[in-house]
Amino acid sequence: MDIPDNIVAALAAIMLSVIVATNSLSEFGQQLCPAGSYDMTSFVQSRVGVSSGIIWEAKSFGLRECARFCISRSSCSSFTYHTKTTVCGLSRDTVDNGTRTTGPFLIYSEYQWLPSDV
Repeated sequence: MDIPDNIVAALAAIMLSVIVATNSLSEFGQQLCPAGSYDMTSFVQSRVGVSSGIIWEAKSFGLRECARFCISRSSCSSFTYHTKTTVCGLSRDTVDNGTRTTGPFLIYSEYQWLPSDV
C-alpha cells in the first residue's frame, strides 16, 4: 500500500523539525540497540548505499523507521540511511542496477531483504 504524497510530505516536515542524535552502527558494523529495540544487523550492509533512482528523502527517527518507509512504498526497491545526518533515502534502484556509493556513515538495505514485521 502506497502512502499518499501529501501524508509523506507532512511526515517529512514533522521529521525535519525533530533533532535526532543517533549512531546506528558501531565501527564494527554492528547495530547499537537500546534495550527492547529491533536488531536489524542481519538485514543491512554498512558503508554502502545507492544514490540513483531516489523517490523520497528526509530526516528520520532511525534505521528501523527508514526501513518501514521503504516497506510502505510499493515503488521502493532499496534505502540508504546516513547515520550521521539521519537522512533516509528511498530508491527505485539497488546497488546492482543503480549508482553505488560508499561512506563510513551509510547503511543500505533492499526491500526484499526486510522482514514484514520491521
